[in-house]
Amino acid sequence: MIGKPATCYLYDTVDGRGLRNHGSVPSIHSWVSDGTQILTAAKYIGAIQVRCNSLYTKGRAARGRPSQDTRCATCREFESLGHVLQTCAKTWSVRNDRHDTLVKETVKVLERKKFQVMVEPRIPTSVGVRKPDIVAWQPGGPALVTDVTIAADHANLEAVHVLKVKYYDTPDIWKWVSEKVQCEECEVDFSAIAFN
Repeated sequence: MIGKPATCYLYDTVDGRGLRNHGSVPSIHSWVSDGTQILTAAKYIGAIQVRCNSLYTKGRAARGRPSQDTRCATCREFESLGHVLQTCAKTWSVRNDRHDTLVKETVKVLERKKFQVMVEPRIPTSVGVRKPDIVAWQPGGPALVTDVTIAADHANLEAVHVLKVKYYDTPDIWKWVSEKVQCEECEVDFSAIAFN
């Protein structure tokens, strides 16, 4: 009898579910084989542990021991790595720093490629102010509106991307961006940078 491929079983586990979308952007994983060129050994090991969901948490430590406390000391929710990285009040400022660092690194790449960049412009719309992370353009060319988002480990990154694009892809934003960067409304593209 032929069963599911091993990767399907991996994606169904707590430890492997974050890798479900990894095949969509294989280059993002190159650091695993050459990460020591950009990280110290200790940071590389820590990054591998995060990627494998093997860092210590109360929830992980309690596997097979139902009497163990699995609740976060800060917010009393089940303490998993996903909870610590995405929702715990204790890590709120670090999560914001992580997001801001990704925005800054994206801006650096765009500027090296000779794009002009606006970071977090306040765009008035009929439904309130919208603040995409980045509006980038090259003079005389199309403009790009993009937003960085870090989703839960088990999130469908394609769906997260589509939701972000829909949030900003509106006539009010087309008009505002085309006037600011002096391009046609049809030359305004929308995207998102989605991580889990």
